[in-house]
Amino acid sequence: MMRCLPFILAGAAAVNVETRSNRASESAKVPVIGILAQPSTRTPFKKYVAASYVKWVEMAGGVAVPLSYSASNDTTRHLLDQLDGVLLPGGSNPPLPDAARVVVDYALRAATRNESFPVWGTCLGFEWLVDTLAPGALQTGYDAENISLKLQLSSKASSSYLLGNAVLRRDLASLPLAMNNHYQGIEPARFAADSRLAMFDVLSTNFDRQRRPFVSTIEAPAHNLYAVQWHPEKNAFENALWRGAPFEGINHSAEAVAATFSLAQSFVGRARASRHTFPQRDAWRFENCAAGRTHWPDFVSAYDLPLAWDGAGAPCV
Repeated sequence: MMRCLPFILAGAAAVNVETRSNRASESAKVPVIGILAQPSTRTPFKKYVAASYVKWVEMAGGVAVPLSYSASNDTTRHLLDQLDGVLLPGGSNPPLPDAARVVVDYALRAATRNESFPVWGTCLGFEWLVDTLAPGALQTGYDAENISLKLQLSSKASSSYLLGNAVLRRDLASLPLAMNNHYQGIEPARFAADSRLAMFDVLSTNFDRQRRPFVSTIEAPAHNLYAVQWHPEKNAFENALWRGAPFEGINHSAEAVAATFSLAQSFVGRARASRHTFPQRDAWRFENCAAGRTHWPDFVSAYDLPLAWDGAGAPCV
């Protein structure tokens, strides 16, 4: 019996080594996040993605690759099978693309299989998310362009995934860290009354300049969906000057940048749990595409992609 003990211990050690190896593999994963490129109003015959969204993903350890606004549904699904999550960015309000609908449906289906595939919506991305799930629910006429606000936190915020950190909540609630730039939105009462949006917890609301309320932060972790009506990426990465003064009223304080990082970590952290792999990721990276001042000063830098790019292959190789 004594002679068997070393073998038993050796077997247990092997299991522990394997478990540690699996955990190390998970922690070493580099999540690949697709960012939807949309038609440009500045550069004809181009799609674009602001570099600040790419940097936001990268600051949390992810790799960003483009998704095409005009890809076929099958092409989009094929790419999603390789990605670990998707960011629907802000922009100049082009019509809701089929690609966004496919992304949201993919995330919901993954959730039914208990698979992680986070989808994040920022500003226009928030609106696309709402419009996909509840067509006709969005409202217009908001006076909320170029204004940084304190978040009015809901009772759900303290137990939420995105805003569960007490320091983050304190800073967002006490300082104007949330930069808004939108004329569409949805009132809290309308959001709460729409059963199609019942999957979400509303974590914060705000008022525009005319004291009209709007929902500003939502999450549905069980359904892989997260969205903000404001711009966390701008705090760290958008700082253009116009005639010697800041182009936009963005908060660049240490607290603002910490909020940017915290939310990026939350999003990319969920993507780390994905089991997808993207062998061609280096060919798809935004770094292969031209970045320049084509959308300055709205964006310090932006990546331009061919307007005709259909998403079937890497756009800039």
